[in-house]
Amino acid sequence: LFPFLFLSKINYYLQKTCTFPLDNIRFSYLKRHRFYSSPSNFAMNVFDKTKFSKVVPLVAMKVSSKSVGSYLSAFQEFLFDRPKIKRVHEEHGDSQAKLILLSESVAFSAGEKSEAESKEEIIKQLPEELQPLLREVSFKPFELQIGYDYFTAEEVLRQLLPENTEIPSSFEQAGHIAHLNLREEMLPFKSIIGQVLIDKNPHIKTVVNKIGNIETEFRTFPMEVIAGEENFNVSLKESGAKFSFNFAT
Repeated sequence: LFPFLFLSKINYYLQKTCTFPLDNIRFSYLKRHRFYSSPSNFAMNVFDKTKFSKVVPLVAMKVSSKSVGSYLSAFQEFLFDRPKIKRVHEEHGDSQAKLILLSESVAFSAGEKSEAESKEEIIKQLPEELQPLLREVSFKPFELQIGYDYFTAEEVLRQLLPENTEIPSSFEQAGHIAHLNLREEMLPFKSIIGQVLIDKNPHIKTVVNKIGNIETEFRTFPMEVIAGEENFNVSLKESGAKFSFNFAT
């Protein structure tokens, strides 16, 4: 059993009667991966999601629709690969072709060049054994527009919070509730932190922050809702059994 003290009531019962792990009451980590430079810091009291937009310049490989699968397989290690963003796009005006996005490491260099020179330039950036396949395709610049949905919680918070402010790296979760224990310097930004966690974790509907010490025999604690619904009634299922309890009492 995971030692989640704030669930002592139900935990005590389960320890007496059950042997299965409480997988649904899990310790969740905010993903830590950066792949774009996020937009510059915004005013703290204004959370404008539209400001999280960026154009990423890429190179697209134009191939016939019938050969998309073959090229995806052959170039798997050299394709654009980021969460939530597709690598294959429609080629407007040519229903028989598709555009496959190459890795960010492949790029057109600056300066005026002919189409043939640009193609040779791209081919030289890829492994020699794949170059024969590249002779049969064409390349074109592709501007990928990304927005708020494509940034991780950490990336968003690093832009919204003042520089050098500690970013919450983890939270405890019980059903739809995420529980934080924010430090004093984070409290002015608690609402923004809570809303970002809800936005980036679809199963979370309520975010609470601990505001006092654990003083009861069941190890519950005073808390405040900092984002989402004020709903403390949690339901969990384990091995066919359903458990319902109030997270706050």
